[in-house]
Parts: sequence; structure tokens; C-alpha cells
Amino acid sequence: MEETYRELSRQYPRMRYQVGKACAVAGYNRLYDELQLLPDISIAEEAEDNNNAYVRDAIINKPERYAVMNDYTRTINIDAPRAGASLNGDTAVRSTLEKTRPYGHDTGKHEFIEYSSHYFDIQEDCHVRPLHWRGPEYTVLQSQYVDLTYKPLPRDLPPVNKDILILMAAWDGNIDRCSRLRRPKPVENEISTVIRGAYHHTPFARWLDTYVEDLFPDESEGVLVRRAIHARFIMNNDLSRIDRFTKGDSLPELFWWPHCPHPDTLQEFAWRRPDMKH
Repeated sequence: MEETYRELSRQYPRMRYQVGKACAVAGYNRLYDELQLLPDISIAEEAEDNNNAYVRDAIINKPERYAVMNDYTRTINIDAPRAGASLNGDTAVRSTLEKTRPYGHDTGKHEFIEYSSHYFDIQEDCHVRPLHWRGPEYTVLQSQYVDLTYKPLPRDLPPVNKDILILMAAWDGNIDRCSRLRRPKPVENEISTVIRGAYHHTPFARWLDTYVEDLFPDESEGVLVRRAIHARFIMNNDLSRIDRFTKGDSLPELFWWPHCPHPDTLQEFAWRRPDMKH
């Protein structure tokens, strides 16, 4: 098999990084060295997931690391990779692809999930699986990494699924963590935690206000976040973002919790938007 990978990289040089990731999984360390790749963090995370300390250390010990492979878009940027990258939990590592049959469930003829909107689809199968089998949405934060929930994040994240960290960061309105950890598309329940964070934390709402279209390009998600942003500023007695041209579906129904705005603010709000008097 190692010779097959060697020949593949020889005939198709632009596939060297895919071969490098396969080497990280299979332990073909000599072949990895022969490929002479840039230190790619995606390969380092794959090596760490498969207990390949040789390849992992060969990458993370370099003074400059690169993001060459992108598992979200299934693309490789060989010509202009992003420099200064760190291990950030953005790789669809092999262990996450394993599907196990739950005990006590028999799958009928038509009981299959044929599509999943999960952020990774590295196998290009939309995570088709029997109905009762756990998919990639099911994640657990291992006990040895619980301290990541309350300690400063290291430069290189350990091998964890960071979804729970994303949810906690949004819930707490932690801008630095959200900015670093977030994925290209929201994880399950992320919109709910972002709304909570905006309602309770003014700086977080201001950050969202600046980037909401970039962070949540899906209109149905963006409008929910925009409502939370408006609610936070109404509670702050700041109506500068609201006038008669503001879209009605972006105005919140709840804007008196966790803080109640001043009566003068409510009167001004009703004058600006008579449609919200109810």
C-alpha cells in the first residue's frame, strides 16, 4: 500500500497533500518525509488523531505552519496557503468517520437518513446511515479536556471536537473565543446560544452587528441574530439603529429582559415604529 501511495504522488504531484494525510493515518513516515510538504496543520491533526507522533511533531515543531487543506470545502490551496496557522479542530479526522451500530436497534428496509447538513462531508456521502446510528452531530468533550471550558485556549487545540466550546463561547458572549473557534457554518444549537449571548452582553452584540452578514449569510439565521442585536440596544436605551426604514422582521418581540429599557425609550420606539406598539 505504501508503494501505491508513492506512485500516486509521483504520477499526480498535486495530490501529494492527500497522500501526506494518508501517511499520517497509516504511519508511512518515510514516505511522508519524501513528499517534502509544507507543514500543514490538517495533516498534523490527522496524525494526532491516529497517534502518529512522528508526523505530528514534524509539523508542529516548525516555526511556521500552514493551512493547505480545507476539509470544510474539500479543497487544497497549494499555490497560496495561509501561513501562521495553528491546530484549531478544523479537520475531519478519521475517527469522526466511523459509524457504529447502537445496541438493540434493528434497521428496517427504509429507515435511513439520506442527508445531513453537517459542516463536514469529507466522504461526499451526506452522512447517509441507518436512522438509529449516531452521526457526526453527536459529540462528547472528553473529561481530560474539560478545563478548556474555563482556561485560556492553547495555541494548538488538543484533539477534541470543539462544538461544545463554540456553544459555550457564544452563550457567554466571548468574542475572542467565538472568533477563533467558529466554523464556516453554525453548529447545532449555535443560533440559540448566539441569541442568548447578544441579549446579555453588549460588546458581543456590537461585534455581531458589525459582522452579522458575514457570520450568518443564511437569511433565516441572520434575521434571528439581528433581532437579538436590536433587543440588546433597545434595552440599552439606544435606538440609533432603528427608524421607519428598518425591516419589520428584524425587530424583536422581546426587549425587556434581562433588562428593561427606560419608559422614554419605549415611547420613542413606539413613535418611530407604530407597528411595534403591541
